[in-house]
Amino acid sequence: MGLLVPSTAFGEKDHAITQIRSSGSQTKSSDLDSDQQRRPPLVTSTVASRSRSQHRDDLWYNFVPAVVMTTLPFISILGVLLYLVFSRRLERGTSSLSELRLPGDNDDPGAYFVDFNATHLTTLASWASTIAGLSPGFIMTLVSYRVARRLSRYSVNRQIENLPTTYQLGLLFEGFEAKLTSLWDTLWYLVGKRRHRINGLLSYTLTFLLLASTLSTVIWAVDTWFQVTMSAVIVSQMSSSKSAAQAYGDKIPDTCISSFNPATLMAPQPCIGPAYLGDPYQIIMNVSSHRQILTGSHNGTDFSFLAPANLRPDVDFKATTFAASSSCYPISRRCNMAFQYFNQPKGERTGGLAFNCSENFKGNVDFFHRGNQEYYSTPCINNQAGCVGFFSDSSLNIPFNNTSFDHTLNAANQRQANPFFAGVLGYFIISDGITGLESDPEVSAGVGKWFILGCEITIHEYTYIWINNTITSGTITPASDEVAAVVRQVITLNDPSAYQQFAYNVQLSTFMSNTSSQIAASYARHLEKTLLAWSAASWEPTPTQQEQIRRNLLVTRVPKTPLFTLVTLCLLFVALSVTITVIVLLDESGPTSEIQSRLNVFGLVASRFGGAERSEASPGSQEDGSEEGDARSEDTKIGIVKTRLGGWNYVSF
Repeated sequence: MGLLVPSTAFGEKDHAITQIRSSGSQTKSSDLDSDQQRRPPLVTSTVASRSRSQHRDDLWYNFVPAVVMTTLPFISILGVLLYLVFSRRLERGTSSLSELRLPGDNDDPGAYFVDFNATHLTTLASWASTIAGLSPGFIMTLVSYRVARRLSRYSVNRQIENLPTTYQLGLLFEGFEAKLTSLWDTLWYLVGKRRHRINGLLSYTLTFLLLASTLSTVIWAVDTWFQVTMSAVIVSQMSSSKSAAQAYGDKIPDTCISSFNPATLMAPQPCIGPAYLGDPYQIIMNVSSHRQILTGSHNGTDFSFLAPANLRPDVDFKATTFAASSSCYPISRRCNMAFQYFNQPKGERTGGLAFNCSENFKGNVDFFHRGNQEYYSTPCINNQAGCVGFFSDSSLNIPFNNTSFDHTLNAANQRQANPFFAGVLGYFIISDGITGLESDPEVSAGVGKWFILGCEITIHEYTYIWINNTITSGTITPASDEVAAVVRQVITLNDPSAYQQFAYNVQLSTFMSNTSSQIAASYARHLEKTLLAWSAASWEPTPTQQEQIRRNLLVTRVPKTPLFTLVTLCLLFVALSVTITVIVLLDESGPTSEIQSRLNVFGLVASRFGGAERSEASPGSQEDGSEEGDARSEDTKIGIVKTRLGGWNYVSF
């Protein structure tokens, strides 16, 4: 076989083409010299020289695009990505008020929070892996220039042992096209039977192919990791409130404390705010413009408490207000509740409902029965207006009055006005919705159903912390005698609206209950709200104890480790490209670009089928190796036919 090597690639003075013929595994230098003397040099104008402009055009066609595509896209993507991360990075700020801090308010040391759309940031990051997947081909284009120069040097210096075999030349072509199959083919070449060692040019090419492909794959993997771990999250940004503190707390007016009478445990009349000033019905239904009633729990104690209406959603605060807790239980049997009937003429039957809980909470409810109807007189006598009586003792024997409070003694034998107690007489008619109460032992027999509840009520001071529109913590303590006195006295002012609400509470509780215990639990919640709503006008708004502004923002959480790993790998790819570029530029001498343009399938086709003049000519482009670039010549057609030995071979027509 023969290899045509242009002498200009070897830096010799003449411009001839020397044909080196090989017979056997090694060519003798004497044969080369004699053959060179016998064969006149083939000199054409196209082979003789190539203009500087043609050389520059070839660089712009292959070399410069390869350099640009392996550096500029990575630098641009990384620049924009890092600019967005650090220019739009959210400085969250740490709350100086430890009580108004949530666990999630602490900075995440492993991530940046960026005020930029997560989808757009993910799309931008994905371009890095896209460019990385295209870059190995451009890297191998740069590598091919270095291989072309070495191939030329080995050929002119007749270093035959450093030249590739035909199969190794095919592996080189695969490598220049960045085909990973060349690595697989090389592996089989290594483990298979071969007569030649791996050529240095092939090792050089495959090393950079493996390096570029590995970097590309790792960039893709890290980019995927980066996109998976990047997410849209809601974070809070805290700052001090620059305006006056919000009046979200409640307290008893100072004048009421100073004028409180400890002997009678009574508050002065001016301290008892008229309930209508506080819009109690609106408050109890939570439609008031300035107050609402919320519920809470602390150490197993359920309670209701007053809170401001229309809270600012961006304000976290700590405030103190008033709360009420109540526990009720059925006491009908304890009070010996029973019916007595008396037959009367004309089919009428009269009688009475008797109950006796204590000397001051007892009575009879007269009724008469005509046909299928029972008629009752009002059960709400004197101190039981609204079917409720309030007392200072759990035996329901010491009622309230408007001049003094007969207090009880606590465990330390001290006077106490808090808690206080209530007795409730309730009535309802059996309907389809209340079937479970017919057999309840705490409910009277007959069409009309009666029951009695005993309730214990405690007024509290409730200090709570409100963060991000939620109560995060709070503490309750029994309120002072002054506060409890105000709540009691509001109820004992004989306000008809309060008594009507107590009667309404009975109806609400029985409608939604199937047992007397359920009635008691439901009535306890309604009782708490009624006491708070009717006493709301007596309190004085007070500023919050602590306060801050919280802004909740939807941002992108950018993890640091995947981000900087991706940046590092992309910069390594750029460094690889720059390194190969510098090596090629420093070693660029002679027609390296021209030789490089031959190291591909087009160059091989031109050498095999382009004819002597075209295969030996200096191509300006890949098309110059065929007749397609010359309108004066007839195109050569390539086919494949079966040989005499049974194989297949190319043939030109």
